[in-house]
Amino acid sequence: MATGFYGSRDFATADSFFVWKGDGTIGGNGYQTYFLNNNAPRLPSVIKWVKVADASLATRNAELLLGNRSVFIRSKDGLTPSPWTP
Repeated sequence: MATGFYGSRDFATADSFFVWKGDGTIGGNGYQTYFLNNNAPRLPSVIKWVKVADASLATRNAELLLGNRSVFIRSKDGLTPSPWTP
């Protein structure tokens, strides 16, 4: 969130990453979708990237933006944040 991404408990309103499955699995098609989960106003607040339809809401931060993978971002506000300094 500090890097400009918007998190929510609802996939439809949170920023999302769509990762092409065909880059990781031979013959795979479609996208694996992740969204920034923000469970506020609960304390302590937990902000993490999770897979859509994963009832456990396990943290998937390490699965995003792996090398040689096709990805696109859906931004709630239509912005593309830069969480890194080029």
